[in-house]
Amino acid sequence: MIARVSLAKENAHLSIRLQQLYEQVNRLQSERDTALGLQDNVLQELQKQSRKLDLILSVLKGGNQLKP
Repeated sequence: MIARVSLAKENAHLSIRLQQLYEQVNRLQSERDTALGLQDNVLQELQKQSRKLDLILSVLKGGNQLKP
């Protein structure tokens, strides 16, 4: 009887801990998704700025005219 009560308490404790871990995993996945979205935005902006710099350098070296 004592063993059953002990196991029931341990089971309840482990169930609570498992739920906490699931919540933590879900939170981390959400944060990762947000970070990946921000990373994509930064990469796109860097690519855009890089194209602008390439165009400016081309003009400064006597290359093509600036095009919008």
